[in-house]
Amino acid sequence: MTQPPTQPGTVGHLRLLLLALSTFICLMTPLELLLLNHLEKPWQWIPFVALGALAVANAVVWRRPSASTVRGYQGLMLVMLVVGLLGVFFHLRQNYGMSLELAPEAVGWGRIQETLKGAAPALAPGLFAQLGLLGLIFTYHHPALESDR
Repeated sequence: MTQPPTQPGTVGHLRLLLLALSTFICLMTPLELLLLNHLEKPWQWIPFVALGALAVANAVVWRRPSASTVRGYQGLMLVMLVVGLLGVFFHLRQNYGMSLELAPEAVGWGRIQETLKGAAPALAPGLFAQLGLLGLIFTYHHPALESDR
């Protein structure tokens, strides 16, 4: 069995810190979601599944950093970006619908404010896009991909 590619020095340490930060977020965010009772509808479980998949992927890419695991990780990071953007869209759509009912007189900037301040935290799903970008930064010039270049 060959030794997995590692990167000594500052860049290697920064890669580990990026994974540690991502894993920390994967562990803490579900607690917040549980406190917010983010379990009422089936699609509200999507963040739990996405965070669980990311936590597992973080462990795999940390323990077995091969070209295939890093490429798979990059794919998951793109999925995380999409999940984040879709989540923001759905939260905004839900808030917009509610604002039409609760504040029908609001127009222009007032409608935007009502939509952003609605019951669903409009920008919270952006966390998943941030995690996706964090993961893509982790894979940038990753030593396991040296054979691909």
